[in-house]
Amino acid sequence: MKTLLILVVCMLGFSGIECMCILNTLDADEKACADPLNLDGDAILNFYQTNSDSPIFADYINCIFPKWNFAASDGTILFDNIIASDDLPWFIARMCQDVVNLIIKEREEYRKSAIYCKKHPPVIVTAATVRKCIADNYKPAQ
Repeated sequence: MKTLLILVVCMLGFSGIECMCILNTLDADEKACADPLNLDGDAILNFYQTNSDSPIFADYINCIFPKWNFAASDGTILFDNIIASDDLPWFIARMCQDVVNLIIKEREEYRKSAIYCKKHPPVIVTAATVRKCIADNYKPAQ
């Protein structure tokens, strides 16, 4: 029943569930962080898809995390906000599903990964290292 309700809500556009994704499109906040680094949507997507360690990607992530309310202005990581996000697969790995069951499973697995990283943070805690920790510890749902 829950899956049916989410499917109807998704089809009607009344939720935070993205039913269609354009992976290389940047919103205004993302563009504000990408432009000064001379990055476009394709470059950002490539960084996500390769789980890049590029310093430029780290600069982008360090810029965008506060805009997503995943980090305070002083750089402190707001793990509880990350864990609570319904869009975690998108923000962490630019993952987008169009099947409701997969959306729900993907969200839960990313939450588990974020909880793990909160309990076992990287040695140096920055937005970029936390994003990488979550992406690296994500285990796709079976």
